[in-house]
Amino acid sequence: MISLPQKWRRFLPYLGGIAALLLFAAALVILHRHAQAYRPNEVRTALRTLQAWQPFAALGLVAASYLLLTLYDVLALRHVGRTLPYGRVALASFTAYAFSHALGFASIIGPSIRYRVYTPMGLTAGEVAETSGFVIVTFAIGLVAVFPLIALLDPASLDMLGISQPGGIAIGMLGLVLMAGYIGLGWWMDR
Repeated sequence: MISLPQKWRRFLPYLGGIAALLLFAAALVILHRHAQAYRPNEVRTALRTLQAWQPFAALGLVAASYLLLTLYDVLALRHVGRTLPYGRVALASFTAYAFSHALGFASIIGPSIRYRVYTPMGLTAGEVAETSGFVIVTFAIGLVAVFPLIALLDPASLDMLGISQPGGIAIGMLGLVLMAGYIGLGWWMDR
């Protein structure tokens, strides 16, 4: 193990905050560069083309999405054999997803937030880790399950990825076979 000189050890507690500030600054620089591609009048014109109901529908779909994301935590807690009040679970889930989606690093930020919310409610670090792992893996499986459906229902949409329509159909079929195998294996192991 590397040993730091005593004079440098006093800075260790500040490294996390410094790293967060550097990441935030980098995100601002990237956002600024992307925002320069659009002129304010272009944005106003695009917003005016929306119908009045569209922003409200978008907000409603975002709310429904985050509501459904809280169910990942509910299932994960059920998996580890713990039942917590839904309000607290929703708070942990919403906060974890909001920060993870905004900042990235979902496999680091999400479990950290869940740890801060769930441990005062009696969960051990191991239970929080298992809950976080369940959430991450289940979310990833959901994404993997959607891709074959897109590849089969609209193979032309994969052109921008450089995948031909026959290739997209083949990928979709393989994905469905893998998903069916995954479900079958889960059913077989649960018996």
